[in-house]
Amino acid sequence: MSSRTGVNSSEVKMVLEELHEGIIFYGAQGTPVKLPGVGIFTPYIDRDGTFKIGFRADPELKRAINVAGRYEGRMKLEGNIGITNEALKELWDTDHPDDLLEI
Repeated sequence: MSSRTGVNSSEVKMVLEELHEGIIFYGAQGTPVKLPGVGIFTPYIDRDGTFKIGFRADPELKRAINVAGRYEGRMKLEGNIGITNEALKELWDTDHPDDLLEI
């Protein structure tokens, strides 16, 4: 971020630490935190009473990351893209005969 904005790296780190604290502060009050262009952090309580925080990414962020051909990283299991549940079960069961999956 500092190389793209001209803000020095210690200031970027400080801002991110303050953002972290802000999400905790507002989350503890039950207030969602919306970061334009990033998404919404929403506090909630699950059935056993544990406080958690959900994150819903900004729709434009999701669209931008999913542009065809944009991903440049390596994929370990690229051949599994689009695989059916049944085919995935077969692969798992073959590799883990003592821990068969149920679909």
